[in-house]
Amino acid sequence: MRTLAVTVVVLGALSGAFLAGWQIQAWRSGAEVSDALAAHAADRAAWADGARQASENFRAEETRRIAEHQEIVDAAITAQARALRDAAAARVAAGGLRDAARAAAARTCAATGNPAAATGGQASAPADLVLADVLSSAADRAVELAAAADVAHAAGSACERAYGALTGPAGVNPGGN
Repeated sequence: MRTLAVTVVVLGALSGAFLAGWQIQAWRSGAEVSDALAAHAADRAAWADGARQASENFRAEETRRIAEHQEIVDAAITAQARALRDAAAARVAAGGLRDAARAAAARTCAATGNPAAATGGQASAPADLVLADVLSSAADRAVELAAAADVAHAAGSACERAYGALTGPAGVNPGGN
């Protein structure tokens, strides 16, 4: 029985040592897991800070682009309004040119009706009126073309500037592509 008691004591001591070793290993593993979890939490915090900073940068760039685009739109509206005012002034000037041409043609017609005028003047009277009409038509068309060209130029310039605002300054690409 004594051997049995010794065996039980030895087995008890070995079991105790095994359980103590198992518990120590568990504590050590728990510390390693805790360290790994802490490191992972730190990594996640760094990733979150990086994502937040990237989001703030992107929003700042978006705000800059929107503000610049609004300035471009305002400038384009002003340029088109100026072009339309200039076209209206040109129409007034063309009207004055038309009136002057018609007055000159009327004077020429009145002079050809004078019996003291050279013969054949009657044939030139309709030509003077035709010339006045052609000049007034040409002036009207020139005003229309100039107005259309001015508006198209203002729109094209605004489009170029808007594209430049959208693409941003050289070397800056917030999308990372």
